[in-house]
Amino acid sequence: MSDPAFAQGGPTFEGLNEAPHMTLWCFCQHGPRECEKNALQACVMSYLPEPEDHMELINCIQGGAAFNDSVASCISNGALKNRATTDQ
Repeated sequence: MSDPAFAQGGPTFEGLNEAPHMTLWCFCQHGPRECEKNALQACVMSYLPEPEDHMELINCIQGGAAFNDSVASCISNGALKNRATTDQ
């Protein structure tokens, strides 16, 4: 699940990748910052696989404009309040 393309397209990408003469790649319509956030969200989902554990943080990161501040701001605003992080 750490591959951002898989996180976005899931099983559809797996099925298409087996089609002959077809190569797939991850494209971010809004540029490199979107790709970085997609990768960050995929990483969060890989460490917190249960939707109730990651959804609030994912939504917060999605809405933040500044990549470098997104995670710190989201966490300080309580986006991980439903998740005990002592083991990670």
